[in-house]
Amino acid sequence: MTSPNFDLQEAKDLVSRDRVVWTNKPNSLKQVQKRLDLNAERAAQFIKDGITYLSSDNFAREATESATREASRPMDVYGAEYSRKGWYIKFFLESASFKLCSFHAPAHPLRTLRAGTINP
Repeated sequence: MTSPNFDLQEAKDLVSRDRVVWTNKPNSLKQVQKRLDLNAERAAQFIKDGITYLSSDNFAREATESATREASRPMDVYGAEYSRKGWYIKFFLESASFKLCSFHAPAHPLRTLRAGTINP
């Protein structure tokens, strides 16, 4: 298991200050809305609250995603048991913003650093 690319407290502070850029907002919102039977506004708030709930124990792994053909962007993946459900959370920090890539049920069990395994 690797270590996070980004400071979690800085990430949580950015979310608390509403400095969130949603890189895949429709998909994350729809998945949370469907899973918890929430409207879009409440789903967005649930996601923000879920991120501020994270601790370093929830870190699972680093990930990369191609930003261009020549370069890839590092991201952090966390898993959390939040509101009695398992969640897969992927993000990165850039230009003083928290950039959320994914917030949904894990596709398969996700092993975290110290919070155990998060199940779908």
